This record gives sequence, structure tokens and C-alpha cells, in this order.
Amino acid sequence: MSATQLLASDLDRLAAAGRKTPCQYVLRQGDERFISEDRDERESARGLCAGCPVLDLCRAAAIEEQCSWGVRGGVDFSDSRTRRAARRQHHRKINRSETA
Repeated sequence: MSATQLLASDLDRLAAAGRKTPCQYVLRQGDERFISEDRDERESARGLCAGCPVLDLCRAAAIEEQCSWGVRGGVDFSDSRTRRAARRQHHRKINRSETA
């Protein structure tokens, strides 16, 4: 199962339990800091990700989907250096788990 599918499943499970992720709360209120062009607003969004119950899956799904803009999984994919670093770290993590 892909990271995107796992994320969707976990989000459905959270919704069934009456819970939402931090981004779901702010996006529902019309807050667009997760996709803002303003770096400070995106940095604020990254902080909201810190306690998210699907943080790692969200990041993995964003990498899988080759996200190129906005904040997902605590990573600002708008910054190409950060995006490349997140992908390298993700691939190292996958390679370690395959050899374990």
C-alpha cells in the first residue's frame, strides 16, 4: 500500500473518531498558511505540524506525490533545498528498513 493510501486510511480513521489534524482545523477556517507564498506564514504552518498524529505519513505521501509547493508533513516543499533533503532522508529511512 502506498503512503498516500495509508495516509487517506489514517485520516478516515481519525475522522471516524471525531479527530482532525492541525491542518484540517486551519484550512477549514480559510487559513492558507500551508500554501502561502509568504515564507513566514509557511514557517508558522510547519510549527502546527509538530504534534500531528499522521506527520510521518503525510511527509512520505508528499514525497511520493513529488509535492513541489507548500507545507506537508512538517516540511516546506516550496524550498528546493529542503525538498531535496526531505527526499534523501526518506529514501535512507526506506533503505534501512528494507535491510533490517
